Amino acid sequence: MDKKTYVLDFIDDEGRRFVFTTENCESHAKRHSELRKKEYLKDIKKRLLNPDVDLIYPAYKHHNRYCYYEKISELCGKKWYDLIVIQKRGTVYEVVSAFRFQGEIKELKYNLKSLCKKP
Repeated sequence: MDKKTYVLDFIDDEGRRFVFTTENCESHAKRHSELRKKEYLKDIKKRLLNPDVDLIYPAYKHHNRYCYYEKISELCGKKWYDLIVIQKRGTVYEVVSAFRFQGEIKELKYNLKSLCKKP
């Protein structure tokens, strides 16, 4: 039996466990090089512990999946965000992916509303 290893594994102040498996992180780092940086992984943890609750949306395609956005900057009308995608599996919140992008919050195109609280 394989034992999972984690690049992130912590419990927030409300008792929720968040994990990001090494396997999943390495898989997504092929497309999102920021995941190779230890500092970026620390930022993911920080954002999950203290999210901007106005920028947490239910994912538009998946049940029990949530998108945590943080606006990083806006320059010449172009917005940059960090996005952390979380899948709730039972009592564990698993990081599906995390990355930085330039654009808009996708869930707004589908008229999804912010949760205004942690899921």
